[in-house]
Amino acid sequence: MSARLDRPIPRPAPHAATTSQPVLSTPVEDMPVAVPPAAEDEQVVGS
Repeated sequence: MSARLDRPIPRPAPHAATTSQPVLSTPVEDMPVAVPPAAEDEQVVGS
């Protein structure tokens, strides 16, 4: 049970959920969060 709660980190999502939808903010936040870092890394390498 502990691992199940530890896996999904709905903590950073609540922040955006307050501004947007909670249900959509949770999954949507997970994707963008992993996308921005990857794009920045690629830009740095290309530069």
